[in-house]
Amino acid sequence: MTTSIKYNNVTKIKPIDWATIDTLIFHLPTAFSDQQIELHALSEQIIELRETYCTGTEHWRDTNAEGQTPKLYIIHHINTNCPLHGRPEPGKRIRTYIGSKREKIAAAQAAIERGQQYETAMAELKRKHQDIERGAYNLHQIYWALRLDLPIKSNRQEENHDSA
Repeated sequence: MTTSIKYNNVTKIKPIDWATIDTLIFHLPTAFSDQQIELHALSEQIIELRETYCTGTEHWRDTNAEGQTPKLYIIHHINTNCPLHGRPEPGKRIRTYIGSKREKIAAAQAAIERGQQYETAMAELKRKHQDIERGAYNLHQIYWALRLDLPIKSNRQEENHDSA
């Protein structure tokens, strides 16, 4: 089967690549299933990190003072909540003294690392979610372009139907 495409009033025939279309259709459910599995794994990672990460950064005091042991503080941005250290007063920041004990320093640094992992996982979750939404939208566009009835109602159709 061929399709007819017009360019500047000149008709050119372009063959349809049915093998590619069949391959794409065949792999589509697996691709969406894989995305769903990755979303679930990211969600689990975020749940695991949610209560144990720190949004602050390291700040060392007395690092150059002779005879003084360097002390670690964790400092947070203004108005930034921290699951580990709480919520600051409006317009203020949280400043937490950790001290110079190796165990406490290691725990604080690990919490900051978990905070970075949390932020990375959240960004990846958001990106994957947007990719899936865009893919679903494009599938709807294919149905529309082929003038096919959608086998299910989309969220957008339900919202439009509810508001009508």
